[in-house]
Amino acid sequence: MLLDHAHDKTIDRCCSVFIPQRLQPTVITQNERADRAKLLIAKGWIQAAILVLVTGLFGLGFLAYRTYAAEPPIPGRVVTESGRVLFTQRDVGDGQELFLRRGLMEYGSIFGHGAYLGPDFTADALRHLALAAQ
Repeated sequence: MLLDHAHDKTIDRCCSVFIPQRLQPTVITQNERADRAKLLIAKGWIQAAILVLVTGLFGLGFLAYRTYAAEPPIPGRVVTESGRVLFTQRDVGDGQELFLRRGLMEYGSIFGHGAYLGPDFTADALRHLALAAQ
């Protein structure tokens, strides 16, 4: 609030008895007003928001790294006791590609993860293995 100087003396003379010094109006310059208008939020809030953002992004990056670094190992090839090759790492990759291309995650589930509609491929595979073992 800007006060003109003619009224300053009048306010000081007539009101200083009733209004304590700390409550009397102060003159705010245009520079002070511009400085106050720049930050509508305290600097502490801005620093806290930046800290949360940086911490969150670091956490996401770390988890993404761990996801790819700790992926399950895929053997180069699986052989029987007699030495016959059952499947190779390329066969596993081709199967994963087929699974994704056909959208089977939307259709059934594996190890209990996936859609509610369609068969549970893990249970189906176990049933086939049990029938083959008989």
